[in-house]
Amino acid sequence: MGGRTLSELYRAPTESAPTEVVLADGTLLRGLLHLHADAHTPGGFESVQHLLDDPEPFFAVTLETGQVALVGKAQTEEVRCAAPHEDELPGTTVVLLEVVLSTGERRTGRVVWGARPTRSRALDLLNASEGFLRLVDERGASYLNLAHLRVAYPLD
Repeated sequence: MGGRTLSELYRAPTESAPTEVVLADGTLLRGLLHLHADAHTPGGFESVQHLLDDPEPFFAVTLETGQVALVGKAQTEEVRCAAPHEDELPGTTVVLLEVVLSTGERRTGRVVWGARPTRSRALDLLNASEGFLRLVDERGASYLNLAHLRVAYPLD
């Protein structure tokens, strides 16, 4: 095995992105989010959006202490992450929204949908979203859990 452990031999290549995870109770986790290799995605790694929207109920974050936290998506209110490979592409739909989270916190920013839908009302776009909504504001990109979103106000 050339000095490598068995777990190292089976470890999939990942790209790490600094992240902050806010849980429903207000707990803040800081560390690295690991995006797995994906040959079908621009940049070669899965997007944060894909990671959060896939049906698996947990995702892993390596905390600043080195400990790994397996985070329940249902209890995740927000993931802040400067993720590579998630720029706005031609043909995307952009809507300006103000959202109110379950904590009462208000956010205003651009929400980007990857494909141009047949309808472009904010309501239709929100209803077509999966588990998390990507909102870009002056602080960068945040992925907001739709289950923790109280109300959204279209500003366009």
